[in-house]
Amino acid sequence: GNRNTGKSSLLRYLVNRLIPQFGRVAVLDVDLGQNEFTPPGYVSLTITDTPLFSAPFAHIAWPTVFWFWHGDKTPRQDPAGYLATIAHACRTWHADYAHVPLLVNTAGWTHGFGLELLSDLVATLAPAACVAMTYPD
Repeated sequence: GNRNTGKSSLLRYLVNRLIPQFGRVAVLDVDLGQNEFTPPGYVSLTITDTPLFSAPFAHIAWPTVFWFWHGDKTPRQDPAGYLATIAHACRTWHADYAHVPLLVNTAGWTHGFGLELLSDLVATLAPAACVAMTYPD
């Protein structure tokens, strides 16, 4: 979804709803500019068993299974490296945590090159479901 459509709020809501059912939730955070569990510029995979009731800066220190410094707050300079890092994080989840539900936090870049990256991301992850968030007409 675009910026300010509530993607982060939905992510926190889903994490909080899934924890009681599954005990833990995996979050693959690929939004380089507004990360949930790491400082900006990282692709990360975090397994949490604690609900998210605070702002992102309050849980930056939580244990993160995988994090990789991309080097920028945008994938524009190295899209292939960005996608390769995401694929590696996805393989890590699949190899070690496939029994834990995975949620993916994406950036709000949904047009042009950003849409191409988002399409590549969906092809790489092959998710069971995607949620597109937009503004009302």
